[in-house]
Amino acid sequence: IQLAAREAEPAPAARAEAAPGTPASTALRLPEPLTPVVLHQLEALATHQASWQGQIWPGAQMQWSVVDPEGGQSGGGDEEIAVWQSRMRLQLPSLGEVDARLMLSAEGANIHLEAGAAASVERLREGLQSLRDAFGAAGITLTRITVREHVGT
Repeated sequence: IQLAAREAEPAPAARAEAAPGTPASTALRLPEPLTPVVLHQLEALATHQASWQGQIWPGAQMQWSVVDPEGGQSGGGDEEIAVWQSRMRLQLPSLGEVDARLMLSAEGANIHLEAGAAASVERLREGLQSLRDAFGAAGITLTRITVREHVGT
């Protein structure tokens, strides 16, 4: 979610009286329901990370984070290859706890999956070819996929 600055006249609910000599833009007030959204965006800009947690459907919880490899700076030259990192921790009704980590670079994707039970690990392994096919169809090379049973936190 990104908020764009607009040069249009502010909505009546967002108007505030400015002191003489104060630019009108400093007199704007953010509508209260938008405050958490804007604060989350500012935090993401400052830390170069975005995260979310909540219920993705009834009975399935998820924590998700994405890390900007360049910290918002444009790379170039002979620097290391930028690697985007994403992590999802899911609590699924049919698989239990699953921790999925994706590292994505110009060279391809590296996926690491952990499940809390041996039966869940087996089910994940059974689906690996479908996962490979989906990534291939999207034009992404899978450089490595690992699946293992989660041991501890």
